[in-house]
Amino acid sequence: MKIKLLLLFLLVSVFYHVKAQENLSNYSYIVVPTKFDFLDEPDKYQLNSIAKFLFNKHGFNAFFEEELPDVRRCDGLYAEVIGVPNFIWTKVTVVIKDCYGTELFRTMEGRSKLKAFKDTYNEAMRMAFESFAGLGVKQPAVGSEVVKNTEIKEKEGSPSNSLNFPKAKYSNYSKDGTSYLLQKTNEGYSLYQETLKAQDGLQYEGKLFVVEGVLFFEDVSEERFIASFDADGSLKIVNDKGAPTVYQRNN
Repeated sequence: MKIKLLLLFLLVSVFYHVKAQENLSNYSYIVVPTKFDFLDEPDKYQLNSIAKFLFNKHGFNAFFEEELPDVRRCDGLYAEVIGVPNFIWTKVTVVIKDCYGTELFRTMEGRSKLKAFKDTYNEAMRMAFESFAGLGVKQPAVGSEVVKNTEIKEKEGSPSNSLNFPKAKYSNYSKDGTSYLLQKTNEGYSLYQETLKAQDGLQYEGKLFVVEGVLFFEDVSEERFIASFDADGSLKIVNDKGAPTVYQRNN
């Protein structure tokens, strides 16, 4: 009997995750508020910026309201974040609704015992967002950005698809236990390290671009190195001594 109940629970869980992925991927963007109701000022502790970054990391096209292009309201989703401070635990839950206010998804409750408000809300927020990790959300590009976000033009300064370049607007990577975000741009890609030391949770590492068919990485000191993408999507940057640094692709 217990085995049957466990199997039923697993089947329901799988079905729920598949439906959640389909439902959330059927919308082209998600709006993140610039101020959460449980805080007294916009983007306090950079939580709104962190939420936007984490949505992008997990396959959404996240915007603040003022950043939205000319789009139909019901083509998008709307995020709410519920924060509950407590003497011992700080709790954060992320809720996603459609344009009619119907709840479509609710994350697990993220918790933190850290003392400083900025740190405890940040940790609880990231824990709540772990609910999106296995969903595989892939929102389509927004309006006029469809061509820009799904195709990379083959021209100098912009990579071509013949060199294993990621097609997604945002791709997640890791190196030595640290997470990185690769963002597609009009010129190529920008590489960011995910770190609490940065104000918005992202530290710019450099950019990738193509010149005459060769991929280069230019770091923050404007030094350039040869780079490449493997067939599995891993990013390899070779320093001036010929030693490669490999960033493993996570999605």
